[in-house]
Amino acid sequence: MLAGKYRAPAATKSSIWPLFCKYEIISNVLRTKYNVKWRFVSPGCLMDSDTATSIAWPAP
Repeated sequence: MLAGKYRAPAATKSSIWPLFCKYEIISNVLRTKYNVKWRFVSPGCLMDSDTATSIAWPAP
């Protein structure tokens, strides 16, 4: 379960916003398409949140 504070990413495709717990980034919030609900991308074992996001949504 993720718990923290975030701001909804912009309504555009591939918008990303960090999820904070206190002052630490613990995950990313990702919007995969224009104006759809966002997804939470959590890092796995031995992986940071940026690597997890790049796997979930590779840059074009």
